[in-house]
Amino acid sequence: MSIELTKADASTRQALYETLLTSWNQRWGREFQEEFLDWRYARRTDGETLIAMSGSKCIGVFDSFIRPYRIGGQEVLVREPCEWYSLPGNRSVGIRLLKFFLEQGDPMLAAGVTRGTIALAPGMNWTHLGDAYDFVLPITARRLAGAILRRARLGDGSITRYLPRGIRLQPNSAWTQHREVDGEVDDLALEDLTGKGWPSADDRVAHGIAPVLTKSYVQWLKSCPASLGEVFCCAFRVKGALVGMTFCRIEASKVGRKARLIHLQSSELNVRTLRWMIAENVLRAIQLDAERFQCRSSCAVTNAALLSLRFRPAANVPVIVGFNDLPIPAGPANVTYLRGDDAMIPTLIGE
Repeated sequence: MSIELTKADASTRQALYETLLTSWNQRWGREFQEEFLDWRYARRTDGETLIAMSGSKCIGVFDSFIRPYRIGGQEVLVREPCEWYSLPGNRSVGIRLLKFFLEQGDPMLAAGVTRGTIALAPGMNWTHLGDAYDFVLPITARRLAGAILRRARLGDGSITRYLPRGIRLQPNSAWTQHREVDGEVDDLALEDLTGKGWPSADDRVAHGIAPVLTKSYVQWLKSCPASLGEVFCCAFRVKGALVGMTFCRIEASKVGRKARLIHLQSSELNVRTLRWMIAENVLRAIQLDAERFQCRSSCAVTNAALLSLRFRPAANVPVIVGFNDLPIPAGPANVTYLRGDDAMIPTLIGE
């Protein structure tokens, strides 16, 4: 039977979902599964899903986000691959999907790719930009106990759910002490996103590579189903001027709730400001009963702020870029969870 490459639409979406669920192998309830897939694919505005159809069956998928990034002071649309999968026995289909993607000639950024992909990167004019690090902070004693058990290879730590939940490792004052004297925090409003880029091109201390947050993306992110978790977005101001923004989600896990800092961005690239922003998110997550906090960072300054707050690196993932003729800027890159499926596929049965 012939194989057709096509963009996913209403007529092929169910076949796509069946293939994705085979790939993810998650034990989700039907209601949550339907809510999540509808939000993730049917209602997303900043992306494209290419699939390979054999008759009525989807045998391969290449999904990507397409979002503006500020790269060396200019705003550029960048494609971020997230799902690349073909059913067993259809490896050639996966190669065809990749080839189609490469022929588009879009600037590309990908985090969390395999080491095998890195080995192929030079042949595709891709560059290993560096690594992003996943940081973790246990908030309660039982989450710390779970981490110790996993490190000692004494199970997955889920047995600690029978321990008391309310024993916290640090008081609220550990997080409020980092507040800026002239600073304030409020809920991020859509009018804070001008669409002209963030940080500004004139900001010489900003990241060399950073995503531009659009109103459409933020609206979509905040419209996620309640079963996926609670999202809160914060705006940070000093003397009334916006200096940073964050996006955080509270999710279910094996032991209590956990917070995932989906994105952190600031025009004040220094440890003091970033530590204030992270600490405020931790405090709000505590107020929403989170027992664990995690974040991804590819920036040395952000790493230093996280380490100063007792976060510990748990893993690192490679980041590769293919910017064609666009030079890679010298400044630090800002790669957090705001990309691909790292922020979008919930690890409800994982840690």
